[in-house]
Amino acid sequence: MFSELKVNSNVLLSHSNYFNNYNYYQLNNFTYLERFKIFRKYGFNRELEYKEVLIDPFIEEAVNTLSLASSVYCKVLELCALEREGYFLFPIFCNYLNLKIFRILISDIPYTKFFNLLTKLESLQELDISNVNLILSPTEAPISPHYLQFPKSLTKLTYQFIKFGVTDLPEARPLEFVRNIKRGYSKQNLNLLPQHLPNLKSLEVYNDNWNDTEFEKFLNMCPALEYVYRPNSN
Repeated sequence: MFSELKVNSNVLLSHSNYFNNYNYYQLNNFTYLERFKIFRKYGFNRELEYKEVLIDPFIEEAVNTLSLASSVYCKVLELCALEREGYFLFPIFCNYLNLKIFRILISDIPYTKFFNLLTKLESLQELDISNVNLILSPTEAPISPHYLQFPKSLTKLTYQFIKFGVTDLPEARPLEFVRNIKRGYSKQNLNLLPQHLPNLKSLEVYNDNWNDTEFEKFLNMCPALEYVYRPNSN
């Protein structure tokens, strides 16, 4: 059992079967017979092969290793520098519902799963999301709210450089999405929605082209605020 879990790219790359480990990605860890069977099944469809042979087994193993009991006892979760792999890794932690401190830094994650998790974190006190891209699929985009709803229990919020984008690239071409960082997708700022956070005492925010009126509304709905940091974006 553990109360604190930190996951970053260095930790992940230390696992020989991590799906973005170069040797594993090249199937160098597989025997000739295993590679032959993989080719017979997938042929030259490297995208489906990457998803079903490399990503899915790693996620399944991680879920089994991090047992249900771990999700119950974990109070501090930090996901750092997962970058695009974060899209596939984030669902591992969607049942960590007793968090008090949650940090996500330099990662791309699925918008809907993150939105839904936030609605369940009833004891969350500190949330730090910085340099995060939230991804919606084209089918999710028309029916998804383009804002985040934070837990009423929050006492500290750090919200910096948060964007959202609509793309099917992670699902349609997972190999290209992870390995070809030059293949981009359109993103835009996701500003704070004015909402009542009665316990919020500390707020640090930064986004380009911030809507000042909406930000003032947000401040007015947080009566317990003692500290606000917002650098000039101009």
